[in-house]
Amino acid sequence: MLLDKRLGVIEAVDGDVYYVKFWELSIPAKLSKVFNKDSVRPKVGDDVLFLWRKDGISEITSVCKNMLEE
Repeated sequence: MLLDKRLGVIEAVDGDVYYVKFWELSIPAKLSKVFNKDSVRPKVGDDVLFLWRKDGISEITSVCKNMLEE
């Protein structure tokens, strides 16, 4: 379900913590369990869908394809 996910942009990476820019906030997040060793890891500037957990570490669920880069 898409309604519980937010769209943000990776603004920084510190080890296994990704900082997602969402409006004026910088939200710390980790990769969800759906990412395995072969999955594409997000990098700075990538658009991502994430579950925002205000009382804990948020979770990145997928990297979005940027149609403008093709």
